[in-house]
Amino acid sequence: MNSNDMNKEEVLNCFNTLLKDTDEFALNEFGEFCISEKGEKKVVANFSVIPTKQVMKLSDNGAPRPYKFEMTGFINQGGIKEKLTSFEVLYNEFSNDKWISKNIPFGIFNLPRKTAYMHLQRFILTTLDSSKGLIEYDNPGWHYYDSQWFYLHSAGVFGPLNNVYTTDKNSLIEIDENLSRKEAFVTTLKMLSFVEGKLTHALLGFLLTSLITTPLMKSKVSPNFSLWIYGQSGTGKTSIAKLFTQIFYHAKIVHVYDMKKDIQSNIGAKDSVAIYDDYGTAKTTQSSYRMDEKVEEIIRAIGDREVSTNFSFIPEGMAMFTGERFLANQSKNESSSARLVRVKMDNVFNSKLSESYDSSRAIDFKYYSSRTFLPTSIAGYLEWLSTEMNNNFIQKYSDDLESIKSKLSMRAHQRHIDSIAHLINSFNFYLSYGFQKGFITPEQFAEFKNAGEKHFRQLLEEQNKVILNTETEEFLSVLKSVIEDEEMPIKIKDRPYGYYFTTEPMGILDLEKNTLSLSWQIAYDLVSERITSQKERNYEFISNKMLGKALREANMILPGPQGVTKVINGLKARAIQLKTETIPELVESIVSINENSPYLKRLREIEEDYSNYDY
Repeated sequence: MNSNDMNKEEVLNCFNTLLKDTDEFALNEFGEFCISEKGEKKVVANFSVIPTKQVMKLSDNGAPRPYKFEMTGFINQGGIKEKLTSFEVLYNEFSNDKWISKNIPFGIFNLPRKTAYMHLQRFILTTLDSSKGLIEYDNPGWHYYDSQWFYLHSAGVFGPLNNVYTTDKNSLIEIDENLSRKEAFVTTLKMLSFVEGKLTHALLGFLLTSLITTPLMKSKVSPNFSLWIYGQSGTGKTSIAKLFTQIFYHAKIVHVYDMKKDIQSNIGAKDSVAIYDDYGTAKTTQSSYRMDEKVEEIIRAIGDREVSTNFSFIPEGMAMFTGERFLANQSKNESSSARLVRVKMDNVFNSKLSESYDSSRAIDFKYYSSRTFLPTSIAGYLEWLSTEMNNNFIQKYSDDLESIKSKLSMRAHQRHIDSIAHLINSFNFYLSYGFQKGFITPEQFAEFKNAGEKHFRQLLEEQNKVILNTETEEFLSVLKSVIEDEEMPIKIKDRPYGYYFTTEPMGILDLEKNTLSLSWQIAYDLVSERITSQKERNYEFISNKMLGKALREANMILPGPQGVTKVINGLKARAIQLKTETIPELVESIVSINENSPYLKRLREIEEDYSNYDY
């Protein structure tokens, strides 16, 4: 109970309880503090105070130390005993009496000030054992004290201790009291299928991993990676990121170009996801450079979990980035890329991108964001975790993590394997919570677990792929359609040509040298014409020079000696030469078109007729 909530009688009862065992101090009928001398009450001051709460903080060695006291009491105002408004006094303020004039402006000592304060000080110290002892933490999230794990949030605590709290006011979980924990959990699982599965599983798995960052750091299996969502403007990156990762009323989100103090504050978020929004929107080269520098600092802070020159503390949460593109100069940023799991955004809102837009996604998003399904479910999960955490959870998690890693033996960077293993493991424990609570059946548990593993494995495979900018990706997608529509004939070297012999090839696929050479201007014109003809599109496609540069930066082409194009035997125009390992689906389409060519089929029939002809 807060001291301000106590009435006069309750405060008086507190005094009487403390004074019944002592004959040294007393209270008179006006609420004045007295000392007993020869059986009589001698007034020390026209007021009296008593600590109702003793607040401690933990030292670096984990031992509690006195920090402050919450006080209340009485004051004599014209012969009337009035209750004092409660106030706080820091422990280090007790060395002198200045706190009295600050908090009790009408307080008067009736004895010499030094003597009077000595009596008051001694009385307060004798009451400390009887006042309620609390431990205050600045940060919410998981903490370990008295051999117990507990999770602090702005409204209270999940765990076995009830004498702990946090001063943080921005970690109030958005719990819908009208939602059952079962409905919240089941609906959260339904949310996984309203957009692309790799995206939703990555987001939910990332949130679930972030929730246990501190305990995992203590056990030396900390999740040292960040998540990056990239995709076209207007598709809903920020909205989806917030829907799946923000469980508090106060979202932990800043822009990557915000002030350094805001960036520092955001990365200090403990056992939660901090979002860094809008990467790639810098207007100048200089601001772009500064933005990249900030992003690199955050990625390394999370990826290394060490004190650095940029951050004076070790981050105990997770970081997520959103942007229209991924890190620039991927080869240069290879080290940072390894500390990231990247996932492509699905199109939720942008109806101008007709090929990827589905109006049902926007409708589903509106429903899932209309109520706090996920935060309410997470509150139940944290409550469950607070018991499991003190029941060998960390050992179980560590064992399962190693088992998952051993099964992810595909060719991938070890950091990516570790990261995906954390996502799988955290997701599985969330499913275990739902199963143990009876929210899902054993069959449903197995179904969700298998589906999740499939999506996470696909996510791991995609970490090896080249990340293309929006225009490059759009070009390759439409180029595939143009070739499949046979508007751009491609010859496969040393194989029969799948088109009529008078049809001039516009490209050559060399399966031995692993190259696809395309007449560049022709290819660009065909693709850009199709792109700009879309009714919903109201902006131009990028120039062929910019596109060629983008393909070169993505390491997808073998450039010529003086630019992106070169002369290729068999093609009349200058050609761009793509590496086939970067375009496997396009190569597959070209091979299929040639093998199933009606022209070649007719030639084979003629050859067969001639071979069966009886001369």
